[in-house]
Amino acid sequence: MSFSYYDSNFTALLDRFPSVAGVLDNACGTSLYTGLVRGRTGNVVPTLTGDKPVHSLYNQDAETARLLEGTGEDSFVVFGGIGSGEHIRKFLAVSGSSCVLVERDPSSFKKLLDLVPLSDLFQNTAVREIIFLDAEELAERIATSWIPVLHSNFLVIALRPWLDSLDRDRYVFDQSMKRVVTSVSADYSVQAHFGKQWFRNIVGNLAIASQGCGVFPEATPGKTAIIAAAGPSLEQSVNLLKKRRKDVYIFATDTAYSSLLSFGIKPDAFVSIDAQPYSAYHGYRGFSPETKVILDLCASTALSHSAVKSGIQPVFTCGNHPLARYAASWGPLPLMDTSSGTVTFAAYNAAQRAGFTDIELTGADFAYTGGKAYARGTYLDAIFGKEVDRYSPYETLWINLMFRTQVRSIRNGLKIDYHTDVLDSYARFATSLRFQQKQSVWSSGKWPFNRFLEEYRELLFRDKQDPLNSRVLETVLPLAAWNKRRAENAAVEHNLRLSFNLALELIERYTVNQ
Repeated sequence: MSFSYYDSNFTALLDRFPSVAGVLDNACGTSLYTGLVRGRTGNVVPTLTGDKPVHSLYNQDAETARLLEGTGEDSFVVFGGIGSGEHIRKFLAVSGSSCVLVERDPSSFKKLLDLVPLSDLFQNTAVREIIFLDAEELAERIATSWIPVLHSNFLVIALRPWLDSLDRDRYVFDQSMKRVVTSVSADYSVQAHFGKQWFRNIVGNLAIASQGCGVFPEATPGKTAIIAAAGPSLEQSVNLLKKRRKDVYIFATDTAYSSLLSFGIKPDAFVSIDAQPYSAYHGYRGFSPETKVILDLCASTALSHSAVKSGIQPVFTCGNHPLARYAASWGPLPLMDTSSGTVTFAAYNAAQRAGFTDIELTGADFAYTGGKAYARGTYLDAIFGKEVDRYSPYETLWINLMFRTQVRSIRNGLKIDYHTDVLDSYARFATSLRFQQKQSVWSSGKWPFNRFLEEYRELLFRDKQDPLNSRVLETVLPLAAWNKRRAENAAVEHNLRLSFNLALELIERYTVNQ
C-alpha cells in the first residue's frame, strides 16, 4: 500500500479548487491521517493518530448506509472527515444532492491526498467547497454554499473517529455547524418573506435609473462621516452635531432622516434598503436638493418616486441580491453592502465606499434604551399621532411596537433597556465591521434598462423548462424562496419553473403598467 495518489488528486484539485491546492505547498504541520490499514473485506481504510481506522474494518457498506440515513434528493450535507471518500461517493450518486467537505487542516488533507484516490470527488460539481477547520469564517463559507430553496434537507455527517481525533477543534466544528443553521435559516426566512417585493422593486428601480442616476458622494478631506441611526440616544447627539456641522458629513438612515429634520439638521445623504411600501413614510417631509438619496435597488420604489418628485435623481446601489449583481454586469452601479440586514451598517459601508476613513456612529443603540424604541421626530410619530384615540393612547402604540417580539430587560440606573435577539445580532455585527475599498463606480448615468430587460426576459422564457441549468437561475432564487412558501409540496425543479414564470409575469405586469 505504498502507491501515491498525490499527483492525480492534486491535478483534479487544482482544476476545481485552486485556492485549496495553493495552500498545500506550505502545509508542514502534524497530520491527523497517518497511514492505511486493510479491512476484513479487502477495503483500504485511512488511519488517524494512534492508528485508529477512520472507517469500519468489518462492514464499511453497512456503516455507509447508516451514515446516509435521512439523505435523498435535494439534500445538502457537510461531510466532516473525507476518509476514503466511499460514503461521499454513495451520497453523490443521488441526483440533486450537493455537499461541502471539511478537513481539519491543510497538512491532514495533504497526507490524505497521498493515501487514497479522490480525484473523482474533486471533479464532481456537486462538491461545492473544501474547507479546513482553521479557515476564517468557516460557518460563513458553508452558509454561502447551502441554498435551502434548492436543497431543503441540511445534514451534518461526520465520521465518528475523525470527530474524536479533533480534540479542542471539535468545539469549533460543532459551533460552526450551529451558526450555519442559524444564519441560513434566518436569511431564508427573510427571502421567503420579501423575495417577490425585492424582485418587483429591483425591476422598478432599474426603470427609474434609465431616466438618470445621481452621483455617489465622495469624501471631503478633513471631514468626519456621521452615521445617524434612529435610536433614542440620537437626541443626546443633536447639540453636538449642530456644533460640528461644518466638519461632518451626515449619512442619515431612513428612519433617522425625519428625526434630524425635526431638530433642524439637514443630512447630507439619506440611505435606505427597506423594500416595504410603507417606507415611503421615511420621506414624508420631502427631500432637499442638497441631500443625496442613496437607495439599494431592493428599496421601495415609492422612495425613488418621492425623490424624483423632489427633483432629485436617486443614487441606486448594488447590494447583495443576485438580480442586482446580475444587473451590475449590464451597466455600472455603485456598491453598498447590505448583508447585515440593517440600514445602519449599509450607511456605514456607503461612507467607506465614499472614501471616508473617519466614521462615527450615533443613535445606534441596538436596544430600546430607557424604554424607548426610537428618537423623537421619526415617521412613526406622525403615524401614531393619527391613530391615537382614548382606547389606544400614544404610549400603548409604542409599547405594542416594542413588545411585538420577545424582549429581555436590563436595568440601566433608574431606567430599563430592552433587548431583542435581532438587535443583539446587530450589536455583534458592529464588532466585525471591516475596511472597504473606495467606490470605483460613482454614477450609473442613464442605465440601459430596455436592453437589459429584453435579454433578461428572453433568458427567463428560454430556460423556464430547464431552470436548474439556466445562467440566470441565481437571480430568481429569492423569488423562488417566496414562492416555495406558497407551494410547499412542489418539487425543487417544479418550484423553479413556477418562479421563472412568476418573474416573467412581474416583468410583463410592470412593463404594461409603464
